[in-house]
Amino acid sequence: MTFTNIRFFGDSDRVLRVTKDHPLLVVTRERASYSNKNFPLTWKPAADVQAGDYLAIPVPQLELEKMAAGITISFGHGRHQPVDHVVEFPQEPSFYRLLGYYFSRRSCR
Repeated sequence: MTFTNIRFFGDSDRVLRVTKDHPLLVVTRERASYSNKNFPLTWKPAADVQAGDYLAIPVPQLELEKMAAGITISFGHGRHQPVDHVVEFPQEPSFYRLLGYYFSRRSCR
């Protein structure tokens, strides 16, 4: 089994060591002296990857603990006693973006 070493820009201390037929997700550079305008991803064997091609690599990210905040809402009125329910909502950027859209338009329509 033969291996190839691939050094990639942006993290010059690391070397990717894979077999020559190992598939890698890359974007072929259109011209050596220019950056691509389009970035169509294709799978290529490691042996076919050329210097200057864009290599898709995973970026390690810390996984934040999933947190939820809650509020208590009382349901019921009249002759029935109100029942308290805790409504939880996620502490994630996408949730707060949705709230921003809602409050800026003052409507969900």
